[in-house]
Amino acid sequence: MDAKGLLNYIVENKKKLSVTHEEISVALESATDPACLVLNSLEGFYPTNDTSQLKDKMGAALQGMRKSCIIILEAMATLLARADPGADHLLNPETKQQAKAIADEWRPKLARADIDAANGNSLEAEAFLQLISTFRIASEFDEEELCKLVLAVAQLRRATELCRSIGLIHKMPAVVESLINNGKQIAAVHFIHAFQLQESFPPVPLLKVYLKNRRRNSQVKTGNVRDIASAKNDANAQELAALKAVIKCIEEYKLESDYPLDTLRKRVIQLEKSKGDKKRSGEFSKRPQSKRPRPNERYFSLHSSGGSTTSTVVLGRQVPPVRAPYAGNPDRYPHAATVTYDYQVPSQSIYTGPANVPPSNYGRYMGTSLQSSHQPYM
Repeated sequence: MDAKGLLNYIVENKKKLSVTHEEISVALESATDPACLVLNSLEGFYPTNDTSQLKDKMGAALQGMRKSCIIILEAMATLLARADPGADHLLNPETKQQAKAIADEWRPKLARADIDAANGNSLEAEAFLQLISTFRIASEFDEEELCKLVLAVAQLRRATELCRSIGLIHKMPAVVESLINNGKQIAAVHFIHAFQLQESFPPVPLLKVYLKNRRRNSQVKTGNVRDIASAKNDANAQELAALKAVIKCIEEYKLESDYPLDTLRKRVIQLEKSKGDKKRSGEFSKRPQSKRPRPNERYFSLHSSGGSTTSTVVLGRQVPPVRAPYAGNPDRYPHAATVTYDYQVPSQSIYTGPANVPPSNYGRYMGTSLQSSHQPYM
């Protein structure tokens, strides 16, 4: 199997990644020169005409190919990890030099790429770090530069493993501090537990700050929003995602004794219920409404020659005749007399205050924008 065939196989089986990793590792082991095969598969990682217009045109295809390249690099790392320490034929100096040449070619392209916009999920930064990790050439590059790339992949769960494999363990306190300063407390907690930094960076206060910031950032200001309902839904979705991420961290790292989950879970249920109610309300509002008569239609009455029968005619449309209320025979139907309903609740006093004076509870709703109705998490 050549490099192109290997890439195509991964793309076609991308939904079975767990199986694919093992199969790729076995396939590389049977290859004559697995390292050369892996390096050849990286040729199309950056297109020859590397322009933003071409990237937009290729779109998902380019992303899929880059993910396949990362899978091949991971499979090669797995093969090298289980090979005999003296198996120099798999990773000789010449192969390392070829890998470094590719990394040197990628470096300026990484500098031009907006890896920060990937929000900690940059495929380009991940591939670079995986390349120097697999071929064990991290010592050829500046550690500060590598730490910046780590921040670009910090949201990946494999990020801590990459840091360990390229020898950046001693730089992790600085990386964690950078993550916290950039509002990525969830990723910071993963790094804290992976490298046993709980004494320097207690995780529970970080999770509370994360929720507090998310809640504050998701509040809707009516003055800057046209569609209040849509903005409110987006805000609730952001808060719900943040709550679930925090709950997952607490459960994974056994932090329930320091951060009880009851309040958080109740808020999740509240937000999900609100989401379901709004969805059902939206579906109801989309149902076809009954057609109402036009308010400005003209009509006139036609009297019969006897003067006893009257019918109503509408220009352009016919409407049912207006009937007088049935008075009934009071002798035969004594209950048919006119009944007057009083809709005032007996215990409720009729409001008789001045017309321009607002009710006493007016201040709860006006002038407060959209205030959150739930209790704080802390």
